[in-house]
Amino acid sequence: MRKFFVIILLLSLPVFMGQARFGLVLGDPTGIDFYLPQGQKAAIDIQAGFSYYWIGYWRLSAGYTMDVAEFDLGSDLPKITAYGRGALAGELGIFSYYERIKAGVEARIGFKFIYNNKYEIFMESGPCIWLITSPYFDWGGVLGIRLYK
Repeated sequence: MRKFFVIILLLSLPVFMGQARFGLVLGDPTGIDFYLPQGQKAAIDIQAGFSYYWIGYWRLSAGYTMDVAEFDLGSDLPKITAYGRGALAGELGIFSYYERIKAGVEARIGFKFIYNNKYEIFMESGPCIWLITSPYFDWGGVLGIRLYK
């Protein structure tokens, strides 16, 4: 248990230094989101939580996000940014005897906007191709919020 808290502390250091964003996601998975920018238009994005549909899994997804377009809807409204996210995903089954461990790749597209220079609201969706245990295809997505320091 102590190792878990050390890992959380190390991941939160860039957030406190103003270099990363930390947030919550609802969907697949429902849990936490860690976002570390890599320049102006790219970032490393890690999502972890509980994937509740079908049987129930703990899910970890680590990927690379790239902004592809910005839409300016007017001076009173925030800019909306479209992005793509490629990731490796893994799940650990909780109640399943057949599929204890799954691993695969996912490709999601999403939209985000920054509100008040403090909150980033985002939604993304896309396919996941599971390759380990039993190969198959499914679709997932999240709705989330990230906080700026």
